[in-house]
Amino acid sequence: MKILKCTTLFIYLLACAGAYAQSPSLEPCEAQLPASLREILPNKFPKYRLARVSDYYKESVDQHKKENHGNPCLAVASADVDGDRFSDFAFFLTEGKHTILIAARHVSGKAWDVSNLYDFGNEGPGRSYVERIKSGSYQDLFDTDDAPSEYTPDPGRVRRYKASHSGFVAGTIESSGVAFYFTGKRWVHLWLSD
Repeated sequence: MKILKCTTLFIYLLACAGAYAQSPSLEPCEAQLPASLREILPNKFPKYRLARVSDYYKESVDQHKKENHGNPCLAVASADVDGDRFSDFAFFLTEGKHTILIAARHVSGKAWDVSNLYDFGNEGPGRSYVERIKSGSYQDLFDTDDAPSEYTPDPGRVRRYKASHSGFVAGTIESSGVAFYFTGKRWVHLWLSD
C-alpha cells in the first residue's frame, strides 16, 4: 500500500512538473502587467497587441537594461499616479506600425480605468519609450523664453503643472518626451524635451 501511494505521488509530481514546463512563459513586457489588466486589453483594443522587447533595437534594449536593473522592456512603466498605493501602468499597444500610449489606473485595487493617452503614429513602437516620472513642478518646454517654437494648446495640454504624485513620461528615444499626470479627475500632459 505504501509503495502504491509513493508511486501515485511520484506520477502526480511528474505530471505537474511536465505541465509547468510546457506552460509558455510571458514575454518580459507582458510580465510587467498584472494578469487582471492583460485579460481586459483584447476586448478594449481588439486589433492591438502589447509592444514587445523584440520590437526594439538590441542597442536600445541593452542600454535600458543597464539603466534599469536588467529590465529589458521600454514599452511598460508603473507608478502610483493617484496616491492610492496601487500600481498604475502606462504602456504601448501596437497594430501593424500604428502605436498608441495607454494608461491603466488601478481603481480601489479592484478594477482598471483605461485611457488612451497619446497617438504615436505609424512609426511602430521600436523608437518609443515610457517611464515613471516623479512628482514636482513642471513647465511645458514650449512655454519658456527660449522655446524652440510657439506653445500650441491641444486637449489636455497644460503650460505648467505641479504634480502631487508620480506620472509617466513617454517619447522617442534620444529625442522628445511628454509628461502625463493624473489630476484626480483627468489626464494632463506637457512637453518636457525636444
